[in-house]
Amino acid sequence: MLFDLNLIKPFLAVYHQLSYSKAAELIGLSQPATSRAIHRLEDTLGYKLFVKKGRGITPTNKAVMLANDFESAINIIENSVDTKKQFIIYCHEGLLFHLNGLPIKFLSPPSSQSKMIEDLRADKADLAIDHVTDNDPSFVIETLGETEMVAVTSKHNQISKFDEETFYSLQHVLTKSTRHGMSFFDLLVESPRPRHEKYIADSAMTMLTYVSIDHSTICVAPRIIVDMWKEALNLKTFTIPFEIQKAPYQLIYHRRYEHNEEHKKLREEIKARIPKH
Repeated sequence: MLFDLNLIKPFLAVYHQLSYSKAAELIGLSQPATSRAIHRLEDTLGYKLFVKKGRGITPTNKAVMLANDFESAINIIENSVDTKKQFIIYCHEGLLFHLNGLPIKFLSPPSSQSKMIEDLRADKADLAIDHVTDNDPSFVIETLGETEMVAVTSKHNQISKFDEETFYSLQHVLTKSTRHGMSFFDLLVESPRPRHEKYIADSAMTMLTYVSIDHSTICVAPRIIVDMWKEALNLKTFTIPFEIQKAPYQLIYHRRYEHNEEHKKLREEIKARIPKH
């Protein structure tokens, strides 16, 4: 059989996206070209790869087996030719200072979890240190540690009593980062109440800076980053006056790198440097 290797990339994109349009956008082809590639692959193999399901598509059993074989082969090839000297990682800003001196280019994680996962899948980054709520079998997700969440205000904020009613009565600064449309605060609190939103910041660092300047506001942030900037920004912290879970931070990477020696060395170095609490 004369097999066109160029058909593998469109197939895997459609397999993971379950959408011709999303797959086309991911790999930089038009939707008709992506659809034609799948039809050519089906003609070559002699069986269907995707069937309609509701308004979308779903892979056949043979497509699932084919995708697993293709990805295993690609992982072997990529590991064989990988001579990368500098790694690109998405890293939560509260943790990146622990990794100084490593051959790493840091990027701020996208506010959208799905965007970060797709970037890792498309090899736009080698790994991420953040928090995800999905369990995609294509990825390895290892918990590195967890951090307490604290309420943060300016030292000039004249709060005399800090209880639940005070917490919810203040104006809050949030970040854009969400998981399934929910803030980390809402994910960690069993029955969160609506908060008065004053400003939505691009990052945790911007959020803390805003609170340090606007003395009437408050935010919720991981202690691991607050402790680092508390004195410089003239901040003070309060224990959140109701039950809230600690926030985990994880190491997230595609299984194609699971056995890559350079990638493994980097992961072990990260684990040795990142604090557990």
